[in-house]
Amino acid sequence: MRHSLGRTGGFSLIELMIAITLGLVLVLGTASFYSTLKGTILSTQQLEMAQESLRTTAMLMGRSLRQASSATLDADGKGITVTYGDIQAGDTVLSCLGRARNNGDQDHFYLENQQLLCNDGAGAQIMAPNIADLTISTFGSYGVQVTLKPDGLPSSFGSGIPMRFALRQKYLKSQSNP
Repeated sequence: MRHSLGRTGGFSLIELMIAITLGLVLVLGTASFYSTLKGTILSTQQLEMAQESLRTTAMLMGRSLRQASSATLDADGKGITVTYGDIQAGDTVLSCLGRARNNGDQDHFYLENQQLLCNDGAGAQIMAPNIADLTISTFGSYGVQVTLKPDGLPSSFGSGIPMRFALRQKYLKSQSNP
């Protein structure tokens, strides 16, 4: 069939080249968007894991330290032993792993193979995986600072996230027995 301009049906070479170029631009744009989206998702997942490690550490280590009558740092500053005392009848005091504690019982928190572990005497269990660094120090007579650096933490946080915990039971005992 002939058109009024004298051409037969189909596309010219220029029209095909323009269509291929537009298709290529569209594919490259989609690939670029996918690559960016994949990187964003990966970063978000790393931040979620870091946040979960921080939350778990704050909750479990914080509970143990608040209920402790004393805390002793490991020589390398990468661990701490929490000792329970002055537990009265009817008090509910739980270990880092959720077991009932008695006077003199201990929990030991430490970093090993990039994992924060807790051992309450019945064996060590992982509290938080993928930990790049852990530093524990005391402040004053009744406080412990735990600086945790999970993998995937943005570099803007430097050496990690510091968390401070008060040895509440130790402080209360000192106030009742001046």
